[in-house]
Amino acid sequence: MISTLLVWIYIFLLTTLAGHFVFRVLGQLQRIDASAEPSTAELSMTGLTFLGIFLSIFSLFLKIGLAANLILFTFCLIYFLTARNSIIKDFKNSVNGFKQLPSIVKILIFVYLILILIAAQSIPGVSDTGLYHIQNIKWINSFRIVPGLGNLHGRFAFNNQSFLTEALFSFSFLKPDFFHLLNSYLILMLSVTLIIQVNKKLTHDVWRAFLYAGLLILLQVFYLKYASSPTPDIFSLAGIWFIFIIYLEKITGENGNKLYWIPVLVMAFFMITVKLSAFPVALVAVLFIAESGHSWLKKLLLISLIAVLVFVPYFIRNYILSGYLVYPYASINIFNPDWKIPVQYVNEMKSVISSHAQAGDWITRTFSEWFPIWFAHLSTGFKFLSGYILISPALIAGLYFLSGDMRKRFDSELKIVAICFFAILFWFVSAPNFRFIYAFLLFYVLITCSIILYSISGKLSASGFFGRVKEKMYKVLPGTASILLVLISVLFLFTINFKGLRQCVFFPARFRDVTCNQTKVNNFIVNIPADGTYCWNSPLPSSIVQKNIGITDIEMRGTQLKDGFRTVLKKQ
Repeated sequence: MISTLLVWIYIFLLTTLAGHFVFRVLGQLQRIDASAEPSTAELSMTGLTFLGIFLSIFSLFLKIGLAANLILFTFCLIYFLTARNSIIKDFKNSVNGFKQLPSIVKILIFVYLILILIAAQSIPGVSDTGLYHIQNIKWINSFRIVPGLGNLHGRFAFNNQSFLTEALFSFSFLKPDFFHLLNSYLILMLSVTLIIQVNKKLTHDVWRAFLYAGLLILLQVFYLKYASSPTPDIFSLAGIWFIFIIYLEKITGENGNKLYWIPVLVMAFFMITVKLSAFPVALVAVLFIAESGHSWLKKLLLISLIAVLVFVPYFIRNYILSGYLVYPYASINIFNPDWKIPVQYVNEMKSVISSHAQAGDWITRTFSEWFPIWFAHLSTGFKFLSGYILISPALIAGLYFLSGDMRKRFDSELKIVAICFFAILFWFVSAPNFRFIYAFLLFYVLITCSIILYSISGKLSASGFFGRVKEKMYKVLPGTASILLVLISVLFLFTINFKGLRQCVFFPARFRDVTCNQTKVNNFIVNIPADGTYCWNSPLPSSIVQKNIGITDIEMRGTQLKDGFRTVLKKQ
């Protein structure tokens, strides 16, 4: 736990200083005063995003390890020394803001700090972490980007850009069983942000408070148990939620600050490089075009520049890892390097992802075949949720056209609802595993429920019994909601397995130990886990045996691992 707190502090300092630098530069370029505007969490998430873009370029030339940490730490230190007056002033403002929070809110933040700190100590529970997350990060820590790495293990070519930041904060040069604490830090930052927003909204905007309180609870329900895993799902969710929260709280409204548009756009585009399924969040660019006061030419130029900054290094990394600009989509088939993954294997990977999400196996089926299987495998709760998703667009559309008051009250939220619904449609036709859509789905459900409840409450008489109930409810709501959130967070503590915490006083739990068999494959030796699937922290190179997704008929391109891998051409 001690090391976890130290790593969190390091992540906080590095990302917050980077975010402060970004906002200061943007403020000077746009001639907008950025002082004391962004929250500490917003600075941290913005800084983390820009660090991810830097690392995407850096990884093309060097491994992400000690050198990357020294360069970024030195830069942040120099920036702090040159802008210390502004930084210290903003930090004091943040501390004073925290001091002014009600005691119940401070208690809630403290409880969530302990809750997430404990959750961060556990062995990662996401199966994909043992399958390819850890191995992918180890390659990033050990070498600059390796040509044809996807030939060794198809999932190594996914190029989840969050692994670059995971590699930066893993400190693999200090500890062989490296740290995996970035996602727990993100959950903490997101939780604190939601708690503060709930406190701000309870007295004058109960529906936003309902939204943020719901997100806070659902974040712990669905992601607390995965806090110790480097899964890109949490990074993607944190980025998407921060984008939506910043849009609702900082960009829209009478006091909207247009300074936030560039960080939001950069964050939105970067989330696509973290998980391709997050691409609908890029629709915030449409909101930027519609709402920004810049000229059309300037808006399109700005979007293009951001896209180049984010996607060019991402495409280059994809090309080196797999031979494709976007993997696993063989339709974008332009280049033919010797390390290129064969088209049939890429198509098989894409089919495996969708087939497993549809029916839990690897068999390709038509819609009429997989849908009954998919629906039958859903729990009762998810079946009910599926029904709600089906009927809610009609309900919201009806309320939208019938109630001008609702349109005005939820104008900003409805734009997010539209983005989320598009994301849900894309998810359903591509890979309908609910785990892939939580970031959008939870926002969608809570906002649409808020709209429906608002419309129902508006129909109730302002006088009489219902009027008195509403009046009393609004009076007791702030204190009651805060106490309930504390009680719920305490209940989450009982869901954590405390066994083994004594061994985690200094360091988080080790990765799972696995037995590997060394097997010669053409001109190199590969470590294959005994179960044939989960490599965990096995020595490089490690891979799996699973159809054509793991090792097939490959060889090293040179004499060293850094030279990469290619598929051996079969003689005709």
